[in-house]
Amino acid sequence: MALWGMALVEMGRSRAKSSLELFREAALRMPSNIELQVGAASAKSVVANETGDQTLNEEAWADFKRINEADPTNSLILEAWAASYFFSQRYKDAWDVVTLAEKTPGASRLDDRFIQALGRRMPRP
Repeated sequence: MALWGMALVEMGRSRAKSSLELFREAALRMPSNIELQVGAASAKSVVANETGDQTLNEEAWADFKRINEADPTNSLILEAWAASYFFSQRYKDAWDVVTLAEKTPGASRLDDRFIQALGRRMPRP
């Protein structure tokens, strides 16, 4: 748990690379913790976008897919996945994932501000 907390602190300090390393280590220790796995995938995507590392983004999206398969009704997984596409300017992919999230029991928890921001970048297909 301490590693996870440290990873969040580093991300909050805009130290994404350091955060990613901590998330990776924590994720190895707690592979069944969905929230931690989502955080680790999100950190990968942030670092990928900061560095232009498309391979790392592909890894993050594969992680989101794997995590979603383990818990397909969790709208927060899908929202984080959609956000990772958004920040990579893959708006159609983001909309596809938002559409899945809107079909989950937790759809009411989706962040309207995120959906509006996505709509400003690309109207809903």
